[in-house]
Amino acid sequence: MANAINFILDAIGGFFLLTLLTRFILQVVRAPFSNPLAQFTIKFTNWAVIPARKIIPGIKGYDIATLLLVFLGSWLLKALELFIALTLHGGLGWLSPQIIPVSFLAGLVFSLQLLLYLWIGSTFMIAILSWTQPGHPLSSVLYAIVRPLLAPIQRIIPPVSGFDLAPLVLILILQVVLYFVIPSLEVSLHQLLLPGVW
Repeated sequence: MANAINFILDAIGGFFLLTLLTRFILQVVRAPFSNPLAQFTIKFTNWAVIPARKIIPGIKGYDIATLLLVFLGSWLLKALELFIALTLHGGLGWLSPQIIPVSFLAGLVFSLQLLLYLWIGSTFMIAILSWTQPGHPLSSVLYAIVRPLLAPIQRIIPPVSGFDLAPLVLILILQVVLYFVIPSLEVSLHQLLLPGVW
């Protein structure tokens, strides 16, 4: 039951937090905000970002308010999931002394997971567009997101018969982290609070 509820919370909350993270990353890579992806992130998250900016100023042109919303949202999401799990398993809920530090660490892991999803999705779209619609205006925006990761691989693996295999290699590396490293971190954190439940 707890796993099903957590899945729903991750799906809904995760999508919003991923949109916030995308908005921040697009600003970091100086992507033009006239593109459809940026416009979507702005319209979908303005209701949270604009009030937060009134409290949290930017630093050197970076929208720190948006980044902190990602971390705060991830922490609150994981705290809620832990509270539900504790309640369903007869725990003390918010009275548990471990829930704050464990949910904070779980929130950081979840933020990393969202970043991996963003990188994987962007790289996958780059590969598809390069094969189907070369020169698509969204390609440059997506490439800007993954350039720091993709460029070193491209220097090691040259194109083969005109095909750039670096995006496929990057996707494989990111998936290894996503499906092996992240779950082990989550299990370790959960067992600190509820041994044997997860």
